[in-house]
Amino acid sequence: MLPTDRGSYESLAHLRYAYTENYQGNPPIEKYLSTEGWNEDTLHISELGKCPRQQMYRLLKQEKQPRALSTLANESLMYIQANWIHALTVGALDWAGILIAHERSLPGLPDGWSGHYDALFADRETNEFVGADFKTVRSNAFNFAYSWPKPEHVWQVQGYLAFLPRVKRWYIEYIDRGGAKTPQYRVIERDDAKITDRIRYLNMCRSLLESDEIIYPYVLPPEFSLYYRKVNNMPYKDYNTAFVGPSWQCEWCPYHHGIQNKVTKEWTTYESSPCKPDMTKKQVGKTEKNIFKCISPEHEESLNLYLKSQLLRIPIEEEDVD
Repeated sequence: MLPTDRGSYESLAHLRYAYTENYQGNPPIEKYLSTEGWNEDTLHISELGKCPRQQMYRLLKQEKQPRALSTLANESLMYIQANWIHALTVGALDWAGILIAHERSLPGLPDGWSGHYDALFADRETNEFVGADFKTVRSNAFNFAYSWPKPEHVWQVQGYLAFLPRVKRWYIEYIDRGGAKTPQYRVIERDDAKITDRIRYLNMCRSLLESDEIIYPYVLPPEFSLYYRKVNNMPYKDYNTAFVGPSWQCEWCPYHHGIQNKVTKEWTTYESSPCKPDMTKKQVGKTEKNIFKCISPEHEESLNLYLKSQLLRIPIEEEDVD
């Protein structure tokens, strides 16, 4: 429960609803809207879990892949919607009397670093400060909620925690921007040593950009991915196939200028790209007669290690059935 001046609520979602209803659907959220700009010339705490090479390209102002005007318009609408939901949540926390701070820059950051957090609020049950980060996602992203929290989000909020010693933990709230799915929450504990090492590494990468011959960080290695299939008459899915291919960050990177053929699924990377990862995706395992087998001998050992760290069975939520 979330005790507040307005009563106790089971979740931030319920608190948002009470706040919205109190103002007949038009709460005063304008003052909570984020106006923080993005500095292209610094390293960012929010990118601690992102590809180091991509961050160095940004600092060097490498040319990005051009995007269509319709894509830019769609992204603008998406960001405005995320900003609105963020402001609504912060406004609800303030209305409830438990907001401590929002959209504040982190204190004590090293030179050349930027970072600001979404919100801090008071947990009256534990008498502690708690951080909150709000991630708006598409409805179909909830089909992969078993993989949350995303590793890059863990890096981000652990980065916040490292510079806020009075804050004990951080909530990540995944919110369906379409409103069809119930928000989900993940709690992240601090790991200051990990963050210190990462900041030290990225500082070293940046220093190498000033050498006579620029030395870039490594290209992200290929990653395994699992696909699941519903088991007949059972309320769960079992893993069915495994692939190895580029990191999702490579697929979405604005610098390598890669495109995928929708028919053949083959990737082409333009010669002008400063980064040329191998974008080939290969099936390395599949289920036959209810037995999963590795079909790529060179990947067998690494695939078995990967499987030990993954969920091999996923319960089907009631919302998924609908």
